[in-house]
Amino acid sequence: MSGRPDWDTYFIQLAEAVKQRSPDFTKVGAVMVSQKDHRIIACGYNGLPQGISDDIDWNDRDLVHSMVIHAEANCILYANSKFENTTMYISKSPCTKCIKLIAAAQIRKIVYKEPYKDIELVKRLCDIFKIELVQFCN
Repeated sequence: MSGRPDWDTYFIQLAEAVKQRSPDFTKVGAVMVSQKDHRIIACGYNGLPQGISDDIDWNDRDLVHSMVIHAEANCILYANSKFENTTMYISKSPCTKCIKLIAAAQIRKIVYKEPYKDIELVKRLCDIFKIELVQFCN
């Protein structure tokens, strides 16, 4: 069928849409998907902990970095199932802190759109943790 996006395109587009909810200037969105049947398990974006007002000084980067939960972590926190054999689609590649959470959650594949910080170290960690890391290409 023409006009239908493939699964990677579809889920990266969803991650791009999810990031629009983020109050942070980096705007990262994540979507966790079952590899078996392509069902969405959870979505998340970088933002403050649930119940905390977004009314903070977003220009105070030290404060913001201390308070913001990354999109990948929020995705894991709000999922209501096991994560084995899942793929996480992220608008930017994960940081080194989030890759540890992803590994602990047993997520087996990451598809990201744009590289973020420390991408070479993230690639090494993915090799060690046996996580497939794929940059999305249109």
